[in-house]
Amino acid sequence: MIKENREKQRVTSILIFFLIFLFGLSAALQGQIKRKHLYKFRDNNRFEGIKTKKWKPVSGTLELSSFMIVDKNWLAANDAAQSDSITIHFYSPVAGSIKPSIYYRKIKYFMNPKAEQFKKGWNAFSWSAAILNEVEIPLSKLNGVVEAKKGNSKVWAPISFQKPSEASKKATAQITLVPDKDMVLDVVLVSQKSGKAIKTWSDLAVKSDAPHIIDLPKEVLSGKVSDYSIIATEKSKSGTSFDVIRKHTFHIAMFKN
Repeated sequence: MIKENREKQRVTSILIFFLIFLFGLSAALQGQIKRKHLYKFRDNNRFEGIKTKKWKPVSGTLELSSFMIVDKNWLAANDAAQSDSITIHFYSPVAGSIKPSIYYRKIKYFMNPKAEQFKKGWNAFSWSAAILNEVEIPLSKLNGVVEAKKGNSKVWAPISFQKPSEASKKATAQITLVPDKDMVLDVVLVSQKSGKAIKTWSDLAVKSDAPHIIDLPKEVLSGKVSDYSIIATEKSKSGTSFDVIRKHTFHIAMFKN
């Protein structure tokens, strides 16, 4: 009986210590977030800051939450440098109101330019890096995507922190998919012009609310084809024998040379 009580006390002590550790970790993180860092309208050109309300980055069953052109060498060189401003570059497939968005999901940082008329073709948007520097968010941790409408269809376009023409040959295009439940997916990249499947990723096991990054083939950065579809088939199980639960289709637009 005494031995059993001691074991219960030991387990209780471990649990209390763990809870204290989690509380301290949360307090340390929250301590970095000051009132001036909260999400609000800034400089008459953007909404930016850290949201304190619960954020679930998915609406629906599967979301293309990020689409970036990533040059890891450039990011590594610029992570350590605290610039006064940050610039994003993006190619809009249409003229009109489009929505670029930058975020860091760990502490719910968001930057959304004020709705304005971006032109068809190359655009750039710059904003102060004060908040990013103060809460110590490096460029390599940021994600983003451009959303636009082409006719009646929703289109996603990539964001880059440097001019893509200046990126090294190691630059890649990356998409991030976030499901709202555990899924098994077959993902196919298709050229809309030819209907040809460019690449297939089979039996991807993606976890609920967890980002899953896919590196697209170099071909999409060649500038030869601008319109692609990403078709994610949600399956009942992995392998060749399965039932199709549903298909998720995302139209992505690249820039042409």
